Amino acid sequence: MFKFFRRIRLGLLEKGKVRKYLLDALGEILLVVVSILIANQVNNWNNILCFDLPGSEL
Repeated sequence: MFKFFRRIRLGLLEKGKVRKYLLDALGEILLVVVSILIANQVNNWNNILCFDLPGSEL
C-alpha cells in the first residue's frame, strides 16, 4: 500500500506537479490527525463508562 502511494508521489514530483503533491501530503496528514482524534475520543468514552459502573473502582 505504501509503495503504491510512494509511486504516485514520485510521479507527481517528476512531472513538476508540486502543488498536487503538497495537497496529497496534506490530505494524508489530515487523515492521520483525524484518526488519532477519533481514537482518543473513543478511549475517553470508554474510561468514562468504566468509572461510572458500580464496583469498578481502581
